[in-house]
Amino acid sequence: CIGSDSDYFIEPMTPLLAQRVSTLLNCTLPTRKMVNDIANKAAVHLQPNPIPPSPDMITVPVFNTHNTMVETQRVVTLPAHPLGALVDGDQKDVIISTLIYNNLHSGVPKPVVIFGWHYPDGTFIQPAYNGHEETYADYSHGIRMVQQAITVDGTNTTVSAVLTNAALAALLSDETTFTGNTIPQPYYTVAAVAPIVLSSPGNRNMKQGGSVSLSVICAGDPPLKFFWRLNGSNISGATNQTFSLTNAQTANAGTYTVLISNAVGTATSSAAVVQVATNAFPLLFSDDFDTNSSANWNFYWGAQTGSSPDYTVDWAYDYGGTRYTYNGVTRLIPSSPNSTGSTKGVKFTVNDTNGINLGVNIYPKNKMFSNNYALKFDLWINYPGAVGGSGSTGSTQYPIFGINHLGTQLN
Repeated sequence: CIGSDSDYFIEPMTPLLAQRVSTLLNCTLPTRKMVNDIANKAAVHLQPNPIPPSPDMITVPVFNTHNTMVETQRVVTLPAHPLGALVDGDQKDVIISTLIYNNLHSGVPKPVVIFGWHYPDGTFIQPAYNGHEETYADYSHGIRMVQQAITVDGTNTTVSAVLTNAALAALLSDETTFTGNTIPQPYYTVAAVAPIVLSSPGNRNMKQGGSVSLSVICAGDPPLKFFWRLNGSNISGATNQTFSLTNAQTANAGTYTVLISNAVGTATSSAAVVQVATNAFPLLFSDDFDTNSSANWNFYWGAQTGSSPDYTVDWAYDYGGTRYTYNGVTRLIPSSPNSTGSTKGVKFTVNDTNGINLGVNIYPKNKMFSNNYALKFDLWINYPGAVGGSGSTGSTQYPIFGINHLGTQLN
């Protein structure tokens, strides 16, 4: 489950993801015998509710339908059996089995093995089956993670060690093969993943003597190593996921990147430019939009057709989990270049309805300045294509900005 006890989602996994998460948590997936034992000992037995087969079985809407079906059943049993009690009958189990590597189906050299989905009387819907390939997961694929640590006759060992031991395997496996009850490879083989940069550090403008932190969000098999660089040269001692700079001087200005490596590959973040100002200028007006500051701004919209405004405005909008795709690579929108890691801002959406052309604008209330001054802001523009994001080929949109004039267009 993903979420919290009050708001969760039952998320099917491929065996590859399940094995990866299990390994990171020092767990294993169960065997067929373990699934039957769990079913026999379960405090809650739900009535299975299969959904008719279709190509939609592997889609999120069907996952959501099944999640609602299970939750509707489960909530009735909560007074007697709160969340955390063993439950059976809601999904099949992805299991550890000799069928991962033996008795394979034609065209499925690397399968997922599924079993179970017991009725309340103990009979199961799905015998052990390895006919789907390893990247397949539909709404009915459930993942149970069992901790590896186990004690057998007073000796500390692991589930995997028991399954490969001919004298002990029958404790946890009922698969009778040429090797007895053993499962010689009690795991799914998962290829190591090289580092992937999800979000690079953003540009920073700072005053001399100030402090700044640069961070990268990444994925990849541990252990991950980090090497921060300034203008292409490694920074001594800068080997953490976050690089912090204090008492910044002009020598610290430049282009920063971080190289991330593990046993199977490397990745380098996009460059972050750090500027150190040697002259101090007075700050006339600023807003980081970390809170709802709409009272400080005038809002204007216009040039639309139809009776209903086709725009939304969200103040202090947290876009930290917002993804975008560029050149076929999906990443997270980075934090603002001049922020200290905040992912909040004011968010506008326009032209959500086909045939509507709309512009929105804001300007600060009752602000007038004299002499020379500069206008600076951080802006992210994302054009997803036609209505609903279809047919995306690139941006035809632009922002306007300026001081005491109609604005400068910027693609």
